[in-house]
Amino acid sequence: MGDGEWVTLPIGKARREESGIVYVLIEKHDPAPGENWTESTMAVIDQLKAALVPDGPAPMLIDALGLEWIDRDSRKVFARTDHATARAIVARSAAARATAGALATVDHPVIPTEVFSNETEARAWLEQFL
Repeated sequence: MGDGEWVTLPIGKARREESGIVYVLIEKHDPAPGENWTESTMAVIDQLKAALVPDGPAPMLIDALGLEWIDRDSRKVFARTDHATARAIVARSAAARATAGALATVDHPVIPTEVFSNETEARAWLEQFL
């Protein structure tokens, strides 16, 4: 898969673009009551790795359209994974900006991670990682 084909995720969808950037659209992040958020975060990461970056990490553009918040343990798991070479997060709402900001700073990501208010700036920043 990849090269423009959409992969359906529990949180939205993703595809690998011709440029090499993996675009992830978070349409909703609403775990079921009692769901283990850390396990579901790892499952999404494993799905991304298998479907879109099987040969190694790639720059990732995350459109946090439907993101409200992620618990701290899940953010830390996400910040520590090796599925991307860099992450640009487009956060449009105050809640998404707060969550993405924590992911980009407080959680000490192992790869460059920046938060943007628009996709154009995010893509421009990611180009250095192609």
